[in-house]
Amino acid sequence: MKILMIVTSHDKLGNTGNATGLFLSELSHPYEVFKKNGIQVDIASPNGGKAPIDPNSLQAEDVQPFKHLADATLKLSAINTDDYAGVFIVGGHGTMYDLPTSKDLQRILIEADSAGKIVASVCHGQAGLINVVDKNGEYLFKSRKLTAFSNAEESQIGLSGVVPFSLEDELTQRGSNYSCGAPWQEHVVVDQNLVTGQNPASAKRMAEVISKMVETASA
Repeated sequence: MKILMIVTSHDKLGNTGNATGLFLSELSHPYEVFKKNGIQVDIASPNGGKAPIDPNSLQAEDVQPFKHLADATLKLSAINTDDYAGVFIVGGHGTMYDLPTSKDLQRILIEADSAGKIVASVCHGQAGLINVVDKNGEYLFKSRKLTAFSNAEESQIGLSGVVPFSLEDELTQRGSNYSCGAPWQEHVVVDQNLVTGQNPASAKRMAEVISKMVETASA
């Protein structure tokens, strides 16, 4: 009963000079749920070590006790997928810069999915899904039902012209069955072992769904 939570190592928002990183509530809320349900958690990132946190995600009071949660992450290259019931990619704008090109992440996702393990991702974490292909060169998540941070939400925070690509567009162009709910509202999509959430409001519900899946698998 162990979940690997994956976070970004990237700390700059494009050419703006602004800091970015992981979105803390998307790490802390699921972490709390997993711990409550007796599920162990490891946290890993492409570079290992201390992972950057988006300063905009530090304002909520309920995340304050978890500010140091990702201070000593494991390195993705050292991860043995067999050790985990599933993987959970945490969002934050930093993910759009380093996760799409991470060969270590792609290996982990392919191994997890082929073994029927849980593959979960929230908000911008789905940037880590866009370049994963199977042994035949086909997009791994083609035709799969999923969600991610929407174009409407990106526009509302004024970052449509800053981020390197649109998650909604990229996932759709690759053949995923993308859907989204109203901006900033909880929206979770489950397609067999794939669990995705649209935004920060979806992270806790995702963890509750995953916890039940882990409990069922281990029964």
